[in-house]
Amino acid sequence: MRVADRGLDFIVWEWDPVEGATAYQGDVGYPRGTFVPPEKEPPPVWLEEPIFRLDGLSPGASVYLFVRAARETAGRVELGPWSESSGYVWTETEPLPMPACEDMRGIAEGLRMKVVLGWDTTPIRVWVEPAFPDFVREQVAVFAAKLENHLGYPVLDATVTDDISTADIQVVYKKGVRSAAASNGMTPPAVLMNPSKPHDEIGVSFIEHEASHLFGMGHNTCRGDVQPDWVPMSMRLSCGDWAPNGEHLLGVVPSDLDTIGCIFPEEGP
Repeated sequence: MRVADRGLDFIVWEWDPVEGATAYQGDVGYPRGTFVPPEKEPPPVWLEEPIFRLDGLSPGASVYLFVRAARETAGRVELGPWSESSGYVWTETEPLPMPACEDMRGIAEGLRMKVVLGWDTTPIRVWVEPAFPDFVREQVAVFAAKLENHLGYPVLDATVTDDISTADIQVVYKKGVRSAAASNGMTPPAVLMNPSKPHDEIGVSFIEHEASHLFGMGHNTCRGDVQPDWVPMSMRLSCGDWAPNGEHLLGVVPSDLDTIGCIFPEEGP
């Protein structure tokens, strides 16, 4: 089985014909942990040819397809076994298209992102709640260095401020947050973290992910909560990746640094 085509809202699979089959049956499934309302759970469908197109998907939908061959003889229908684990395809719809660089800042401004609206080329200052371990402050410095090394000018201040009244972003603990989150509605805008969650469970680069939300960057199509009206994050920054040692890598890649440079251009707004 293979993916023949895909777009933002559809996927097309095809497979080699099965000898003797007069029809096929296809059944769509979803990865564990993906919530699909029962009324949207599609029933198995009958197919005359070894091809199946699924429309009406949300950008970033991850789906499995199981198939089995059918043969009609003497008024009876004999069904073969469903495809084994090696015979299904788990795929995703296409990533969101990237807007032009000159449009990215306007998108972020349209979202009323305070960090973007208040930026005057002065490097963005971050205040970190004292209870956080030092490696969180180190994340800020690492993120700042990545930006300056890639763009050639500073966007983020590598040294966290001790005075929250001078900060553009605060990093604070907040109960009720699933793990980490961003809030543009707080003053200053905030990166939030659940105090009951182990820091290493959330990932070493949660600052990069959540701060990027405060820059107007949204989840790409690898997530169920895709944000199509925002400036898209890369797939890596949006959903992360897993290193061979099991570490969850959730950080910026060069394309994200380019995006941030478009939102915060060297010459100013």
